[in-house]
Amino acid sequence: MNKSNYTILAAVFSTNSNYNPLDKKKYTPDPDDRKYTYLCHNNLKPAIGDTCIVLTPQNGFSCVTIVGIAPEDHVLNPKITYKWIVDKVNFDLYDKITIHESKWRMNN
Repeated sequence: MNKSNYTILAAVFSTNSNYNPLDKKKYTPDPDDRKYTYLCHNNLKPAIGDTCIVLTPQNGFSCVTIVGIAPEDHVLNPKITYKWIVDKVNFDLYDKITIHESKWRMNN
């Protein structure tokens, strides 16, 4: 695989009830969180703190939070079948809609 096309990420399924990706707060590690390594196509422009969609064998599509990005010289282990990030969640439209709804509710 051409390394320039993908990024190696550390992502977590957060079980921390205080963590909500919509709050855009910094992730605080929780001992119960499950951390996994994923590959992500660089077209998605992954960044720490992003919420992403992954496909899991147990639950189908699930959300994870990116908590780390491997250095560019990190080498993949050819004995491991890595999972890929499906897509990155874009909250822009959601944020606009909820702000608009809040303003509407205050005026009615």
